[in-house]
Amino acid sequence: MTAYPTLLDTTLPTDDRTRRMLRNAGIAIAGSLLLTVSAKTQIAFYPVPMTMQTLVIMVLGMALGPRLGAATVMLYLGQGALGLPVFAG
Repeated sequence: MTAYPTLLDTTLPTDDRTRRMLRNAGIAIAGSLLLTVSAKTQIAFYPVPMTMQTLVIMVLGMALGPRLGAATVMLYLGQGALGLPVFAG
């Protein structure tokens, strides 16, 4: 536990190390899926369309904290590096 608990630690507290690791893995996967959906969601904005990805990155960082938020983004980038269609078209 950190000195300043995140929103995730406040809403889903766990003291067991194994459960915390499983919870964090599930949250990271769900966050990467949310990033994928937000990359595909476009708002018509002249001259370049805008995606919701920036908003989701900020929300994930605030809700999950710096370590789990960064791990979620790294998982998302890793999925893209493997060739999965996660990036905006």
